[in-house]
Amino acid sequence: MSLISQFYNHPQKVTTTAFSSSGSYSPPVDAWHWFVIAGGGGGGACVVNATSTGWWRVACGGNGGSVRFGWVFLKAAETYTITIGSGGSSIVPTTTTAQSGNAGSESKMTGGDLVADIVAKGGKGGTYLSTQYNTNDYSTTPVTYENAANDAGSGLGSEGLGGKGGKVTLSNDIASGDYGCIASGGGAANAYVISPANIRGGDIDKVSFGPVYASSGGGGTGGTGGDIADADSNVGSSGGGTAGDGQEGDDAAGGLGSSNTGLVTPGGAGGKSINDPFTQAESDLIQGGDGSGGGAAFPDGPGDFDNSYGTSGSGGTFGGGAGGAHKFENDNAGNGGAYGGGGGGIASADESGPESGAGGSGLVYLEGYFSPSS
Repeated sequence: MSLISQFYNHPQKVTTTAFSSSGSYSPPVDAWHWFVIAGGGGGGACVVNATSTGWWRVACGGNGGSVRFGWVFLKAAETYTITIGSGGSSIVPTTTTAQSGNAGSESKMTGGDLVADIVAKGGKGGTYLSTQYNTNDYSTTPVTYENAANDAGSGLGSEGLGGKGGKVTLSNDIASGDYGCIASGGGAANAYVISPANIRGGDIDKVSFGPVYASSGGGGTGGTGGDIADADSNVGSSGGGTAGDGQEGDDAAGGLGSSNTGLVTPGGAGGKSINDPFTQAESDLIQGGDGSGGGAAFPDGPGDFDNSYGTSGSGGTFGGGAGGAHKFENDNAGNGGAYGGGGGGIASADESGPESGAGGSGLVYLEGYFSPSS
């Protein structure tokens, strides 16, 4: 992690403390502290239905945790309580499961002489659809499934809301003999405090008529998961990076990494998307780098459902996990990265246990500044 003190011209002492689990804090001396607090990431939705054909299964990834940051004066004589939010847990399906993702919980600093608690909210869980193919005519009346934004935090400082899980828009239908499986990636935690629209999971549009198995990459701290313009059979996308968006397609490169300093050092690239049973070497490529989203694993073709594609990529620190969509495999969606990444959604016709992605747990990070004579 890069220290803010590197930008100052005069000497000073610095303490740095990062909490990834709950505890307490008392500074060595009275001092101003720069704080960064990230809520836990939301878990992805889970739609697993053993009905063989003619059923829509849509599962959105969870939102990334929100991040609160700013300055606070803390005293050595006081003890401050640190609470780290948990990520929304994954969902293990039964024969027929249709469930929203579990929300992440808030991280906060409380107690001591603080006038008010400093709170960063967790990410919302992913939303879902589970219905028969002819319930609605989506070609006439399109419908969009999108998570609500995270709740606002409170206390000192400013806030960046977490990126949403990718939204899914249905503008056409499947037939009675088709499968409709769509799962989006989770959003990133807002480590750089930018527009949450720039760190979401990849959006998926279903435009063409016919069967679909589509999964998108997770959001990165500086780029969205790859958007899928027309989910027209078997398609996936890569994860967002720290300096660029993911892309649609097989073996699509993840969003670019960067040399940014701060909580994400070095800035990693997003995970690749891969559409075939893959090797151990490729399974490493599908994972998001630090600050980036995971890439999606997806079927190679309509008749290629007896092979194991592998679990979709998990996010790196702060990054969202990729969605997972397939017929009869029990490979999981990607988990959200540590420090608030949102988990990917899972959409499958296999009742044997493909899990949605869990959200990453939160973070409290403190940098204390005081004069050399203290």
